[in-house]
Amino acid sequence: MHHKTFVIYLENTVTLKISSSERSRLKGTMAQQWNVNLFSCVDDIPTCLIGWFCPCYLFSTNAANTSDMNQWLLCAGYCCLSGCYACGVLHYPHRQKLREAYGLVEEPSDIVASVVLSPCANCQEAREIQQR
Repeated sequence: MHHKTFVIYLENTVTLKISSSERSRLKGTMAQQWNVNLFSCVDDIPTCLIGWFCPCYLFSTNAANTSDMNQWLLCAGYCCLSGCYACGVLHYPHRQKLREAYGLVEEPSDIVASVVLSPCANCQEAREIQQR
């Protein structure tokens, strides 16, 4: 399976659990700013520590809170891919779907946040989910 095919497969398998009223409220609206800054990880120390020392757990918790995917399978996949710095393969489609579902602007790009700034992006996503 080619990398592009795998990413498309992952993008199509991530579905977010958002109520119909929330979805209709967000549909047709202009992109909103994130409630939480990407680099404000230290504003929430417990989430920051989990994101730094156990990013696979935080990622899988975020994904499980917003989709029907298995948390432990996501955690294991993220953990395995972290060894070769490829966890962005799992993180990218999740962040993209989360941002689209909540009508959030893409700042920075999803690929940069998922691959280069993954711990910060995990914390930002966790706090964004908590605030909604």
